[in-house]
Amino acid sequence: MDLQTPTTEPERKPTRAPLPELPAPNKASGANQTCWYGGTIILATGLVGYVVPGLFSLHLNPVHNLILIVAGALAIWFGITAPDYTARKFCKWFGSTFLLVGIAGFAFGHRALSLTRPTITGLPEESSFLWQLVPGKFELGTADHVLHIIIGAVFLAAGFIIIKNRKTRAEKREEKEEMIWH
Repeated sequence: MDLQTPTTEPERKPTRAPLPELPAPNKASGANQTCWYGGTIILATGLVGYVVPGLFSLHLNPVHNLILIVAGALAIWFGITAPDYTARKFCKWFGSTFLLVGIAGFAFGHRALSLTRPTITGLPEESSFLWQLVPGKFELGTADHVLHIIIGAVFLAAGFIIIKNRKTRAEKREEKEEMIWH
């Protein structure tokens, strides 16, 4: 019986790329911040819409709520994970989509009775620019169109405006010291 000590090879750990560091909200670009905060508001509106479907005269029916939840989550995801360039591209795409939906609502909407927005009396409400995408299931009213245009304009502005982060005095001093020593 041979009692030799077994030779052990050093354990090889799998090498993984380091996870990217997520910037703090105050250090992120304007596009990233717009995605975070705007996405949070959109997501919250979609969630609250299930409880209060007539919030701010919006037509928050289940289909609209689901679209808002998905759109808000997508915006938050891009705000957290995407670099500035990608977040700006997303803001341009997202903003133009919301802006076009808002304008289309005014273009294709007509005076009609809304069947999806609950009222105090329980009777259908008349809307000036009701866009009935799926009558009785998915309708957008004037307040929805205005909100979509505002969201679209904010995201488009965030996509096109580049705001440079200002450095504090301490950060500037550290940079100068590094330049001197290198």
